[in-house]
Amino acid sequence: MNTTIHELINMKARKIEVEIELGISDVDIRHLSSKQIKRIDQDLEHHYDPRVMLEMIETTIRTDEQIIANRH
Repeated sequence: MNTTIHELINMKARKIEVEIELGISDVDIRHLSSKQIKRIDQDLEHHYDPRVMLEMIETTIRTDEQIIANRH
């Protein structure tokens, strides 16, 4: 269960990064860690499609939330 919780936390942080790439986040980029900024830069360098990434992240978040809900 701890693994699922940690994955959920990581996915929610990753979602913010991708939303920033798409320009749909209210989070100020100055509030990100250097690690988060580096991941955004890497995404741009590799030409990853942020819309596809966001869909995959949201699917993972829903799955993890369902796993956690079923265990309680």
